[in-house]
Amino acid sequence: MKKSIESTIRKINGSMALEGMSLTEEDKNRIRDIDEGKTTIELEIGKLNKKYMKNDAMMDTIKKIKDEDKKKIIDFLRMEWGSTIMVLREGEVFDLKDEDGFVIYDKDNIIGLITYRITNNRCEILSLDSKIENKGIGTGLVEKVKEHAKNNQCSLCRVVTTNDNLKAIGFFQKRGFHLVNLYVKAMDTVRKIKPDVPKKGMDNIPLNDELEFEMNI
Repeated sequence: MKKSIESTIRKINGSMALEGMSLTEEDKNRIRDIDEGKTTIELEIGKLNKKYMKNDAMMDTIKKIKDEDKKKIIDFLRMEWGSTIMVLREGEVFDLKDEDGFVIYDKDNIIGLITYRITNNRCEILSLDSKIENKGIGTGLVEKVKEHAKNNQCSLCRVVTTNDNLKAIGFFQKRGFHLVNLYVKAMDTVRKIKPDVPKKGMDNIPLNDELEFEMNI
């Protein structure tokens, strides 16, 4: 029985992954608990409805960046990134304050921000910040950009992150992005433009490389 349910989970996960919605461990455990009689399908559907109603409410709070947001966004970017300048791949420079994006406020405070650029039917996520974890902020912002990109005839969404950012690497893969490029020693180029970028990043991991992820939308 255990082998059978694990096989079913793998098949479901494979199908969901094709849609960019791989099962989380929590989802897999729900299926196991139903199979073992620890809970019921009806109860778990109720939990999922509450979860996605919350996500829908989050989507309603996401607003496109307007001119009146610029000052707060510049301050926010400087606080989170050290400046508004982002250097990707082999020296491509973006000034995030001039890019399109979406923002989430809690009263007057920014709690979520995403910036992106659309070029030649491709959408690139340039930055993503969520000040509160596990509330659907990051997911909601990414979904909003994907929706906007689709409406603008984009067929591909991509994002670059650094080798030390294990949370971002996992986050994007769980949402259907897959690794397409590894830019070895890319941070050496970044430091020529932004010399204040440290040698070590999150969790004291040496900050050396950039990874590029893509997904079809």
